[in-house]
Amino acid sequence: MRNSPYPALIPAPRPLIYFVDDDPIDRQLYYKAFQRTFHNHDVELFSSGFEMMAATSQADRLPMLIFLDVKMPLMDGFETLLSLKADRRWSAVPVIMLTVSREPQELKLCYQLGAQSWIAKPESQEAMDQLMGVVQTYWNTAARTPYMA
Repeated sequence: MRNSPYPALIPAPRPLIYFVDDDPIDRQLYYKAFQRTFHNHDVELFSSGFEMMAATSQADRLPMLIFLDVKMPLMDGFETLLSLKADRRWSAVPVIMLTVSREPQELKLCYQLGAQSWIAKPESQEAMDQLMGVVQTYWNTAARTPYMA
């Protein structure tokens, strides 16, 4: 049907997730956990908030979620979160803060800056897989984001 009056069906892009962490081991562990739990999602990995913010100006689509490490050099998670929420295009993208810290002041600051969630980094691959399963279930069934693809 070369001259069909109907446009060709183009599959919708898969939902996109950003993961930002300066630790290469954590990036790989989370990437593996994402592959096991967020099966139908694309994942982009960034080694710093600065790297991710540089990519935001050229992004052709927005992620449905951003996982953001709090403690990073160059541009920490707080600065990155502040920059994201100040940008009108990116301000509605949900951000989940990841940290090993248990400081109540940091928890409060993340929520004040606009984070949707604060999660303590799991200490094992099994715990990480369980956590990602819970996060996946929540964000793909109970909650909705403006950028679900």
